[in-house]
Amino acid sequence: MKTAKKVLLFIMGLMIVSMIILLSCKNRYTGPGDKGIFEEGSSEETGENGGGDIGSGLPAGYLTQDEQYEPMNPDSKKVVLFTGDNYRIPALTITANKMILAAVGTGTGQNHIAIKRSSDMGQTWTEVQANYEGFNGMYTHPFFINGYDGSVLMGVATTNATNNKTIIYKSTDDGMSWNKLTDIDTNSVNNGNVEVFNGHVTYGQGITLRHGNNANKLLFPYFFGTNAKENGFTATMCSTDGGQTFTQLGAPYGKFTSHETKFIELANGDILLNVRATTGQTYWMKSTDCGENWNITTSGGTETSGNNNSGKHADFTRYEFNGKDIKLGGEKYALSVISKRDETGYNVRMTFNDFGEGVGNFNNKYLYNKDFATNVGGDGYPAITVLPDGTIATLTEETDGIVFRRFNLSWLSSVDGTEGGEDYVDYELDNITK
Repeated sequence: MKTAKKVLLFIMGLMIVSMIILLSCKNRYTGPGDKGIFEEGSSEETGENGGGDIGSGLPAGYLTQDEQYEPMNPDSKKVVLFTGDNYRIPALTITANKMILAAVGTGTGQNHIAIKRSSDMGQTWTEVQANYEGFNGMYTHPFFINGYDGSVLMGVATTNATNNKTIIYKSTDDGMSWNKLTDIDTNSVNNGNVEVFNGHVTYGQGITLRHGNNANKLLFPYFFGTNAKENGFTATMCSTDGGQTFTQLGAPYGKFTSHETKFIELANGDILLNVRATTGQTYWMKSTDCGENWNITTSGGTETSGNNNSGKHADFTRYEFNGKDIKLGGEKYALSVISKRDETGYNVRMTFNDFGEGVGNFNNKYLYNKDFATNVGGDGYPAITVLPDGTIATLTEETDGIVFRRFNLSWLSSVDGTEGGEDYVDYELDNITK
């Protein structure tokens, strides 16, 4: 009897201990990541609703760990930022101080730049009232480059036959005010014996070189045509003084019968050039000397997968924030967004190997890809950036205006966007809070 009583007491004690352990772990995820690193009820769990920063400095509007695990569809964070005024050609970035900047240019006749800012990951926006140089009867197209000192540059490409130049502005207060630094006109670009006739669209983002042996260099591709009406040339424009001046590296390359060229820096410091030809083919070129000389790595190819056809307009960004990789071991992760050539809408793609350094077909380059904004006008211009919590933001031309969207890695890596994907940001394991 005493033995049976002891066994009963032992079993009851074991049950009590098990219940205590269970209750203490009720918010913990037991899969490949830890979904409960923030204590229930603390400001860290409030995320979007609470608006408070966590110890790592994530801004209001960040996703909690539970939200990172579940797919966040881009349309769930859709905001039409700009309408009317023939707005075209978006640019998007986030500053070192975690302020999202969205800018948009105009077609001819409107002659201005519009900018909005968000400090809460795109939930709310305020318009910037700033004075820019007068633009008369020309197209205006913005692009951003983040500076090493926390400042941000905005280039404005103005394109017409009589007054085309790229004007560089600088902001040291996260986009609230802008001061003009310099003009880059067609005389700044040397194309041998052929006169540079007009600059063309530069949009989205230039690049801040941070990898390999690169240091203190800002780049953007100057896309132009000649007085012989030959289009599709690109010159590498480089600044080593924080944007005060830009000079051409090497000779221009082209001509390509193509849409605008784009740069992306690789983890080893090499530079890739992406060219999307008007015939539907995609070309890649690589430079090992900061864009001064180039070798073609992929000569044509459609880079299609299923219904995802070759891109017309595109933008690129590394999967990092302020030079720091989002994912642990993700030093070769990067993203592109394209407008689809023969269909409406956009496609976003993530590479796991630096786009194969420009070599190989679609499956050799991309880990995930998804269509979004599928029922909108085609041929639009897109922009893309990565936010501090690892979510991804886009700004796209659409029929109802210039539209901001935000989504997470779980959505991008999911099968159909309704259940959690195979990959997601893990605050405990990844680099965000370190």
